Amino acid sequence: MSVYIGSVRTSATTAQNAAKVAAEAARRATRDYSAARTHLDKHLSPDGNREANRRAAQGILAAASADAQSQRARNRAAVDYLTSAAAEVRPKIADTADALAVARGDWDNIRSRIDRGTSIPALLEGATLGEALAFEKWGPDLMASKTPAPGPALDRALQGTTDDRPDYSALITERLAALATPDVAEVLRAAQAAPRQVAAADPYLRIMHDIAHAPLTMLDAAIESALVISGSTSDESDEDSESDDNATGNTARAALGSALQDRHPANFMRDRSTGLHRELINAPKSEPTTDATSAPSL
Repeated sequence: MSVYIGSVRTSATTAQNAAKVAAEAARRATRDYSAARTHLDKHLSPDGNREANRRAAQGILAAASADAQSQRARNRAAVDYLTSAAAEVRPKIADTADALAVARGDWDNIRSRIDRGTSIPALLEGATLGEALAFEKWGPDLMASKTPAPGPALDRALQGTTDDRPDYSALITERLAALATPDVAEVLRAAQAAPRQVAAADPYLRIMHDIAHAPLTMLDAAIESALVISGSTSDESDEDSESDDNATGNTARAALGSALQDRHPANFMRDRSTGLHRELINAPKSEPTTDATSAPSL
């Protein structure tokens, strides 16, 4: 699969704007539906007005549902593309005996630091590429069981064994992005953020699918959307890695503010590219080497 930075940015923008687009569409549809049901034409009889309103309302319901389906499909395509692009350019441990041996050495270094009480977030923050990939490969087994190194050191390293543990996959991705070329880093971070950004649009799309029965108010949707974003950014401290989430969070907060201004139930409802010649960002596959890691480069 060829990965193009222009396509990555288009998909990333779709994901980043998903909540804003859905919120605006849901607000417009709910207001139009309310207006259609109450519109009075002085040239029509009461029965004529009721029939005209019914037809207009039905048209708005059908259009809103179709728009929601279209947005869902567009958002899903954006996430799918970014996920595939990230899988293509993400650094990997080469599938050779020598590379695996080097990776095992990196893992041994990590294990010794964990045994000395180094927290996993701190470990990943300063990890080399090989160490980050080694932790990605063997770390989940360590977290799933304390058997390999029982004791307080591992307890401190894991920082808890249930829901209070940080999202290590996000920390690994951020470290890989920090060590990657700018374009590869952009792909990795966009793919990491996209599912959450798209999920923030879902409350508004649920409204659009069924405006007549009001599954939730616009205020409810704004709060739920904001919670999707705010509940998932605490583990990312790097300024660049936070930019996409901050933008989506700002969208959610703006939608929440707009909903708070209109409480009536009827109404709740530097492009960084330097040229096209840099579009292809993943290099052709090369023959396996004895290096422990391999990473696409420009």
